[in-house]
This record gives sequence, structure tokens and C-alpha cells, in this order.
Amino acid sequence: MKNPTQGSIQKSTAEEVITSFYGLNGAAAAIKASDFDVMEEITTVIQLTRDPDPKVALPALRHFRILMKELVAANGMIGTVTQTETLPESNVSRSMSSSALLTNLRNQNDKIQDQNEKESNHQILEAKNNSKGS
Repeated sequence: MKNPTQGSIQKSTAEEVITSFYGLNGAAAAIKASDFDVMEEITTVIQLTRDPDPKVALPALRHFRILMKELVAANGMIGTVTQTETLPESNVSRSMSSSALLTNLRNQNDKIQDQNEKESNHQILEAKNNSKGS
């Protein structure tokens, strides 16, 4: 008996069958024919994370985190910031890179800019000469 939740896959030529493993069309057709979607994938993973058996739940949680990381990366929500600093006494420069969610990087960048503004906005004032008899 045919599974009523599945569609039907149309026959392909031998060449199409082979090349389908190396392109998106074959995978897309199979996913479409099975009515599988991202909602089902995420729902399944969430159900597995709630399993009382830690041997099931912990790998499912790890997989959930991987899915979320892939999702934000695919949507351009992760960025990399590189900061370069030159040490004045040794004329050596060092760079540090970090990847994070863009919202976190924006917040971090704002804090760095605020700190730079505080450092660059200070003034050294001359001492006032208060003596009247000079």
C-alpha cells in the first residue's frame, strides 16, 4: 500500500539519475515528492530533544544547535570582525578575529566606538594663573 503522505517521483533517464546526485534538481524533486519541509525537520528535532533518554536528547540538542547555526549563517546573520592593533613600543601589529551574530557585533562595535570617542575627546587644560601680583 502506498503511503498517502508521499507524492510520486517521475521516472528519469539514466543520465538524469546519475547527475541528480550532484545537483539540486534531484534532491529538490525527492523532497517535493515526499512533502518533506523544514517545519517537519525542526519539529522532529525538537521532539527528539525532549526524549527522556539522554542518549537521544543530547545528540538531538547538538543537532538542533547545528541547524540553528546553519540557519543564521545562510541568512547572513553571522559576521566576522577583525581588529588590528599596532604596539607603539615594539612596532609590532597583532590582529584578532571573532565571529558572532551581527547584532552582537554591532553592539560590540558601538561599545568600541564609544570607548574611542571617550579616549579621543579628552582635553588637557593649562593651569590657570590665579596670582594677581605678577
